[in-house]
Amino acid sequence: MTSFETLKTNSYYLLVQDLDINEVSEPFNFTNFIIYFVLGLSVLINIVLLFIKKNNRRHKSTSSGSKRDHDAWYNTLERNNNQLKNENRNLKSKIFELEKKLAVKKEERKDFPVENRIQPTISSPVIEQQFVDEKPRTVEFEVMKPTVIYLPSPFEDNRFSTEDVSNEQMPTSLYQIILDASNTTGKLLIIENADFTRALNSPDHYLEKACIYENAFSPNANGINIVEPGKVKLENQDWLIIQKIKIKFI
Repeated sequence: MTSFETLKTNSYYLLVQDLDINEVSEPFNFTNFIIYFVLGLSVLINIVLLFIKKNNRRHKSTSSGSKRDHDAWYNTLERNNNQLKNENRNLKSKIFELEKKLAVKKEERKDFPVENRIQPTISSPVIEQQFVDEKPRTVEFEVMKPTVIYLPSPFEDNRFSTEDVSNEQMPTSLYQIILDASNTTGKLLIIENADFTRALNSPDHYLEKACIYENAFSPNANGINIVEPGKVKLENQDWLIIQKIKIKFI
């Protein structure tokens, strides 16, 4: 801006000086006219360039402001989405705890014997009361089958998500947990009739997070045998692997 004002002042000074000289010496000089025209044109070009530069700055500031608004909007949506996911996990955990308590109460009611109520009878002193021997009763105990749940690969090392649990074997199921009576611990196994194609193609994703190898992995392996089952326990929203499965490639 300072250079522009200096140029404008010098141009005006030269214009006045030349006008004074021309009034004294010559009535009209074509060379001076060209010089004045070039100076005027340069001033006009500087004004246009300055105007374009200001518009570019305004455009950049507007673009940066809209980008910041879009980033803030996206971050807000992402926070809300994460909050909804956490609330969903908490609700599922509460429902699971309630179902577990309800199952325990049902088991307690089954085990609680029903007391036979003896109603007093009024008997005559002359008539003797006769007691009939009851026939022996056969009590049958129902053996409860252990509950089995099915899971795909762990979402991280030593952890399965409860959101991936299914009560039936699915095409993506690779592991199964045989639950104990508490339903909070269990035995971890690989499903023997599962499709091991993906597991053998990507063992680092499907196997290493939940298994230890007895022999070295081979790309030419056709199947997997369980040498020793693993152990898991329920921890918050996840099934935590406390002992990995020992497997052998065949």
